[in-house]
Order: sequence, then C-alpha cells, then structure tokens
Amino acid sequence: MARPAAFSPDRGEDRALLARLEDLTESASRWGKVCSSAFLSEHEQAVAGQFVPSGDLVVRLEGGYPGAQRRVFLAYPRQISQQEIDYPFTALSILLPKGYSVSHRDVLGSLMALGVKRETLGDLLIGDGLVVVFALRPAAALILGELERIGRVGVRCCEGAPSQLPAAYRLERREAAVASMRLDCIVAAAANVSRTESARLITQGMVSCDGLVCCTASREVAPGENISIRGVGKFRIAEVGGLTRKGRLHFAYDQYC
Repeated sequence: MARPAAFSPDRGEDRALLARLEDLTESASRWGKVCSSAFLSEHEQAVAGQFVPSGDLVVRLEGGYPGAQRRVFLAYPRQISQQEIDYPFTALSILLPKGYSVSHRDVLGSLMALGVKRETLGDLLIGDGLVVVFALRPAAALILGELERIGRVGVRCCEGAPSQLPAAYRLERREAAVASMRLDCIVAAAANVSRTESARLITQGMVSCDGLVCCTASREVAPGENISIRGVGKFRIAEVGGLTRKGRLHFAYDQYC
C-alpha cells in the first residue's frame, strides 16, 4: 500500500485529496488492478507527489502526452506493464470550419454547458481549425454525442488526435531587475505591484511555487521554478543575470500565454 510521505497540508481540501488517493492505492493493492483519479490541477498534482509507493505498487501521473498540465493519478501493481494499462481517458478532436478560431474559454464553456465537469477534462489544445481535448471516457462519450457548437461556430467531433498536437501554450520572454530573488521581489516584478502588495498576495495564499501554495515572502526562487499568482497568471523563471548599474539583480522569466 502506498503511504503519504511526511506532509501536513493546512487546507482541508488537500487532506481530502490525500485521503482519496490513499483509498485508490489501497484498492489497487487489494484488487491487483489499475486505479485512477479524475484529472488533477497543478496544485493537486504537487500534493499527489507526496505519495511514496510501497515495493509492490507503482504510482504515476499521466495526461495523455509529454508535458501535459492536467494529469490523472494512477496506482497499479508493479507486475502490470505500461503497455497493459487501459487509461481512463481518451483524446478527442474537435474540427472547426476553415477560417474560424476559438479561445480556451470558449471551448471550456461549451463543454461545461453540456454538463461536463472540469475534473473530467484534461488539457485543451487549440490549433488552426482544430481543438484536441483529453477527457475521461464517460465525459468523452457525452462530448461525442452532444457537442455541436462552440459559441456560434458549428463543430464536428471524432475520437483520436493527430500525431502532431497543437501547442499547449506559448511563452513570452520578459525581463526585470529586482533587489534579490526573494519571492516577494519576484511576485512584485511579475505582477507589476509594490513589494507591500506582493507580500499581501503571498501571505494570503495567492501565490504558488511549482504547484504548492507558499506563504513565505522571503523564500528564495531559483531558475526553472514555476510561479503562479492567482488572478495574474503563471510564470517560469528562466535565468538570473548580473547586477545592473544600480546594484539590482537582472533576471528573465517566461509568462505562460
């Protein structure tokens, strides 16, 4: 049976998630089969990452393609190979008329209007005349049977995805100069707010580092880390440079768009 590593989330929903995942791992061990969760957010995946499997179990996160943002938690006995796993989700292609485009919000709104829950949906990849959706199988069946329009645009759905997937997101490189790589300095620069407002956002739990809420303004941030600011966006620290003439530290970051 998998056991959670030393981790004491303050939030009740985190404790509830850990309990659900514990139940999944116990079922996988007891019945000798693959057990899976719904799609997890970045924060939920960080919580799920606290699990340490026992010797006879494997636990993984899988979203349908490398680099997926939303993924399901899988637990299964070690004797089951990856080739034998029947994944609980499938990919759908939503085809748009030539010349039309839709936004992530348009797609998500139309799917949820059908009664599809957000946790049953993985990533939504939007390309030229095409949207690829990863969905748990019951949700996928509903989408295939009922989705006819996204906004005012008529669409056609089919199961499967092209070999070349649309990009999940694009990154815009930005640069700034800060007093130090403390979290409050980085948040102030990325959100374009004062250090006082930055500290307020952090202490109120509105800032996450690699998916986990961080309430410590003095925490040092390193290249490669993802910083999410609720209501502002998500950023990845790209590199730290030298000092400016005024003695401030130059750094570059990429904003997810």
